[in-house]
Amino acid sequence: MKIKYTILAVWFSLIFLFTIAPSALSGDSISRFEKADAELEQVFQSLLKELKNTHQDDPMLQEWIKQLTISQETWKKFRDADEQAAAFFRRGGGTGRAQTEWATMLTLQRIEDLKRQYDPR
Repeated sequence: MKIKYTILAVWFSLIFLFTIAPSALSGDSISRFEKADAELEQVFQSLLKELKNTHQDDPMLQEWIKQLTISQETWKKFRDADEQAAAFFRRGGGTGRAQTEWATMLTLQRIEDLKRQYDPR
């Protein structure tokens, strides 16, 4: 009987290890957020570089860059606050992962918004 329980315990441990644990313990959602956040920064820096290259003679260029930078910083504050609000709303288990997934989704949307809004074509 003891062997049966040992085998059962090992079996459930393996199921946890190979199905639940990889996404919960590997930081998979955190990794996706970090990648999205890095892409957002890359897109934003590319946008600033493009503006400087294509509008270098525009007397309003510095003000445009200043306002765009303020907009980006404000958007990040919004994302972080919205992430906290989503976590408060969900208050249940897995809140940390839900928060990170929400922040990732918002970040990916921001990337697409910047590309669409400032696409030079």
